[in-house]
Amino acid sequence: MIVNATLDSNYRLTGIFAGHMESAHLAAVRKLRTWAEIPVKKEYDLVLSHAGFVGVNHYQAAKGALTCIPLIKKNGICVLAAQHTDPDPVGGANYKRMSRLLGELGEKKFMEMILDPSWIFVPEQWEAQMWARLFKKIPPEDLIYCSLEIPEESFSWLPGTDARTLAPKAKTLQELVEMSFAWAVEKLRFRLGREPQIAFLPDGPYGIPVL
Repeated sequence: MIVNATLDSNYRLTGIFAGHMESAHLAAVRKLRTWAEIPVKKEYDLVLSHAGFVGVNHYQAAKGALTCIPLIKKNGICVLAAQHTDPDPVGGANYKRMSRLLGELGEKKFMEMILDPSWIFVPEQWEAQMWARLFKKIPPEDLIYCSLEIPEESFSWLPGTDARTLAPKAKTLQELVEMSFAWAVEKLRFRLGREPQIAFLPDGPYGIPVL
């Protein structure tokens, strides 16, 4: 037995789905798809998105990156904005451990490790696994992470590029995003020899692109 609830962007209740665990879950998913799914026809060189209200720390911000995966081209660039409100802007100790492993091992070896039958599940490994899914399409350095709350030294082991290293003059998150976005456009112009194709996800983790 399970009870699932769906909410809209204003946190108003839009549905309750109770019953068998699988069938109730699938019913809720079908309902959600009617307003959360974004049909798209192609992938893009550059995707700009944000972590939304759920992105209280780096752990939760993976949800914003996850929605970029269907939309971004192989070896494209993702610019992700996040305003963290949690006392620890990175996440718990287990997440930090798993993020370090992801950075040290790389996406392929990290996934091989956690999918091995001998691996003992670690709480909070899930979002590190979601970051690995993004890094299967783009290298970690092409995730441009825009946040003012995470200590700069944390990016010595957190996967991704600290946007402040690209836009050191930025004083606000908006300035950081704008400067990082401009940097990414220029980098792609040089890399591709043409104007990059760009997508913006205004709903962040709350809109799901579907090819």
